[in-house]
Amino acid sequence: MDLGSSHLISIFALCFLKGVVTEMKKALKIALVLPSLSDSAPIKIAYFISIYLKDEADIEVFYLKKTINNLPFECKQTHLKFWKSFDFSGYDIIHSHLVFADWFVHRNRKSISGKTISTIHTYIKEDLNNVYRFPKNYLLELLWLTVLKSKQNVVYVSSSLQKYYTNTFRKSRNHVVYNGTILKTTGVDFEDFELCSLKKKYKILGTTSALLHRKGLQVIPEFISKNKDWYWVVFSDGNYKNSLQNLINKLGINDRCRFMGYRNDIQNYYPYFDVFVMPSYVEAFGLSICDAMEKKVPVVASNIPSFKELYTDKEVSFFETTCSKSLDHAIHYALQSKAFLVENAFHKYKNNFTAMVMANHYLALYKLVQKA
Repeated sequence: MDLGSSHLISIFALCFLKGVVTEMKKALKIALVLPSLSDSAPIKIAYFISIYLKDEADIEVFYLKKTINNLPFECKQTHLKFWKSFDFSGYDIIHSHLVFADWFVHRNRKSISGKTISTIHTYIKEDLNNVYRFPKNYLLELLWLTVLKSKQNVVYVSSSLQKYYTNTFRKSRNHVVYNGTILKTTGVDFEDFELCSLKKKYKILGTTSALLHRKGLQVIPEFISKNKDWYWVVFSDGNYKNSLQNLINKLGINDRCRFMGYRNDIQNYYPYFDVFVMPSYVEAFGLSICDAMEKKVPVVASNIPSFKELYTDKEVSFFETTCSKSLDHAIHYALQSKAFLVENAFHKYKNNFTAMVMANHYLALYKLVQKA
């Protein structure tokens, strides 16, 4: 055999071995089952998993409903019809998120030879009550809890949420994986002339929470009415918008509040905020807080159990939801202590709540449950 032939064989051998190694790395087949691909906090978690684990596993995303403002998933995506059966037998892990995806996997459980996982992103009853009326909210809660009890593994996004459901899912293996995020910049210069103009006159209070009653946003108009040098900008939408608008009208502060609607480039707007506020009454995690931390905006948050679990008063300025003076103090403290708070908060975010950290925790979990 001549030297050229030997060299060629070596190249083929190396290519073959490289292919084998790659296949070994991607041996874990994961199905992420979602209600849609929409840009919302629970779907972002699946999106980040698919992005950061693409070299570690063979991931395919399944979704039930076509929507607009979708996240740019890079892996294979398959649209499912809810009432049509699907064979999941070829997957090692079937990881579902939210009620209709959980239900779909449950309906097709006889085809599943791998392990099932469901992430609980919210306090189910409270969340459904904000979206649906009786009896639909009650029936969906009953259905969701029944379906979740059949899961082999249940993941909570905080220990507070796990504690809340301690006696509900006794038969499942329970795990806690904190959420993670990353706000990518657009790579181009961005300037919002309206917000630039407002910042010359006012301090900007920013919120990105969905406009739902449980988000507690109704405490903000009172603060704005008492503090003439503040302006509230709201980057979101929801069924509580009319109630908030009526309150704003009643207090006569229309000239210092602006509903900006949904923005898929929200990362460009955080730098305009002097303070970010998340005043939720009930929240399992609160991913938007991490977004603000990543952009080094001081955070004010309600002192509910999940937030107190995740952050300390060295990172977040907390307030009592039942006390308007407490909110006033927390906002002014956040502004005065900005350098101290944002530095500590960014350190907490970087070490605990990035998308990569979260994805690696899920990878470890996938490997663990596969062996169980």
